Amino acid sequence: AIAACARAAEWYIALALLQDMRCKRMGPSAAANSAALSACARATGQWARALVLFDELELVAATDRWSCSAVMHAAAKGASWAQVLTVFHTMQTRRIESDAACLNVALAACQASRRWEKAMVTLDNVRA
Repeated sequence: AIAACARAAEWYIALALLQDMRCKRMGPSAAANSAALSACARATGQWARALVLFDELELVAATDRWSCSAVMHAAAKGASWAQVLTVFHTMQTRRIESDAACLNVALAACQASRRWEKAMVTLDNVRA
């Protein structure tokens, strides 16, 4: 159900379902958490809410490539290049497998903010 909300960018319903799962002590799965992040990331004007949710999830659940990717997209929407790079570097530090989409979001954030030097460092880190 949360995944359907994510596809429709129904962030409010996705977060309500996630909260309901927590209240019932159902322990939302990584997929449910990622879907809620995606719903916020896709919704207009809700990128900051995705960042807050990601911070909350880091405290109670292991983050994965999907949740990191979703929050990177959200931060990029909000023109928060520093947050995009922070999440990307966290993925590397925690040995969370990134993919070309994550790298592209990181590089695009650097490009949009005219931080070419950060893009070069990011590329060098990926090659290492």
